[in-house]
Parts: sequence; C-alpha cells; structure tokens
Amino acid sequence: MNEQTLSQALLNLPENAQESIVDQIFGSEFLKALGFEIMERVPQYNTGDGGPVDYALRRNTNEDIFLATQANPYLLLELKGRDVNLSEASAQYQSTVKQLKRYLLASNCKTVQWGIITNSIHIQLFRKHGKVIYPARVRAS
Repeated sequence: MNEQTLSQALLNLPENAQESIVDQIFGSEFLKALGFEIMERVPQYNTGDGGPVDYALRRNTNEDIFLATQANPYLLLELKGRDVNLSEASAQYQSTVKQLKRYLLASNCKTVQWGIITNSIHIQLFRKHGKVIYPARVRAS
C-alpha cells in the first residue's frame, strides 16, 4: 500500500468536492490501498433489484477475472461527495446506510460479505452475515 499516494489524494480533494471528484481523485487510490487492482473492480455494478452501486470488488483467480465475468462480488463500495455528511447522527448517513443495505441484499450480491461507505472524510465498514448487516467494529487487544 502506498500511504503517501493516498495521503496526497486526500490533500488534493477540494473541501466540498462532489461525488464525481471524490471518485476521480480519491476512489482509485483508496481501492489500490485496499489491495484491489483495476481488473478486480466493476464500477456502477448492477446489484439486481437494488440499483447500481459505485463499485463491486473481488479478487481475481486464474480462471475468473472479475471485470470480465462480474460474478460473485465480495465487497461493495458506495462513495459520496464531501458535501454529504456521513457523521453517524446525520440524516444523510442514515440514508446512505439504508442505500448500502439495499445493495448488499440485492439479487446479484448474494456472495457479498462486506460493504463500505465513504465520502473520503468518514469511512465505515459493514459486515453482511446472511440477511443481517451491521457496522464492523475494530477491537483493541
């Protein structure tokens, strides 16, 4: 992971950058930092009945390139602009979580185990277990 590149992307973002700018400047670097290469990402992935999510991600195997097959996604990423308030008490946060949950439960996302929402300021990871979706918490040992 190149932390310097991700840090530079964050520094280059305008304070109230809209979603398309956050995606263009921050999104690609963020996905690289998570370890997903270009061929492991599908932008505007058709979730089925939940609408398109910004990115679906899955590691490639020798016989299955995710960008080509678009089958069995593992993680969904919903990006928002910096002008969207994703602090936990906000209505925009609640709306975005509801949106992500709809995507995670959609027909083309049965294999998805994780979801992320971010506006580059706030980043939150969600775990899907069956039909139950909850924020993942990091525990200090």
